[in-house]
Amino acid sequence: MTGVGRYRIHAVAELTGVPEATLRAWERRYAVPIPVRTPSGYRLYSPKDVELVKRMRELCAAGMAPVDAAKLVAESGRPGPVNTQPTSDPYEALAHRIADATRRMDPTAIEAEVRIAMTLGDAATVVERAFCPALVEIGRDWESGASSVGHEHLASEILTIATRDLLRLLGPSRPLGEVVLACFAEEEHALPLYAAAFRFVEWGYRPHVLGARTPPAGLGAAVRELEPSFVGLSLTIAPPQQQARELVDQYAAELLGRAWGVGGAGAADVRSLVESKGGHVLSGTPDEQREQLGKLLTRGRGP
Repeated sequence: MTGVGRYRIHAVAELTGVPEATLRAWERRYAVPIPVRTPSGYRLYSPKDVELVKRMRELCAAGMAPVDAAKLVAESGRPGPVNTQPTSDPYEALAHRIADATRRMDPTAIEAEVRIAMTLGDAATVVERAFCPALVEIGRDWESGASSVGHEHLASEILTIATRDLLRLLGPSRPLGEVVLACFAEEEHALPLYAAAFRFVEWGYRPHVLGARTPPAGLGAAVRELEPSFVGLSLTIAPPQQQARELVDQYAAELLGRAWGVGGAGAADVRSLVESKGGHVLSGTPDEQREQLGKLLTRGRGP
């Protein structure tokens, strides 16, 4: 490489959209690229290095694992298109990579995958099709004894923080109404709430996520203060029948007659209880649940 037109790492990050931490990780793990160093140790990237980083980013965004993308970029030896097709759904591939990084207890790798995720599509789709499935896979590892609860908490914290930060950047300036989203009293997983929150933003509503383990009284306080158009509760594992009945009764009493629904893997187990109290159970695929929510919101607005 010549000495003309070399870039410091912060400039490469701006040119390529790849964070500095990811550039260092790619260099350390995959040797793509290997910039020259100044006598004082600063990295200097050539224009060719910049193109290699861009290509690496494109392949990862298309669903290729970083290790495979690095091999392909290194073998190409030059910038420009590489004839390849993603071997799987890019969101599914991303979910697997996040789960794999979690098994290694590698927070840097998880955060790098989160940054790459934002190049795949809109935030709601990334959360629904990549982040949530990653946590499901990580949860299975914990249930089988292949990983610890610490692994699950590490990934959940990183993914939830990233999703919450994205949500703060969005939101209608003149919302059609407010929406309150919360987890059942014993429910730990708040990430699905944020996936739903993004959809409400798309529909013009301002979502308020109360998070995990929200007791009925806490939900009621938010309902009285915010007067939401809709209240959504998330449930992954249904509690025993008697406890579930008591909780549904208490939640319904706190909602003051407002439209509400329950979603999540455990929602079907409490369907009869929820519907007996005037609530709705959101079921099916994410697309089908969005359609159900859209109808409920339209009905709530009236003619």
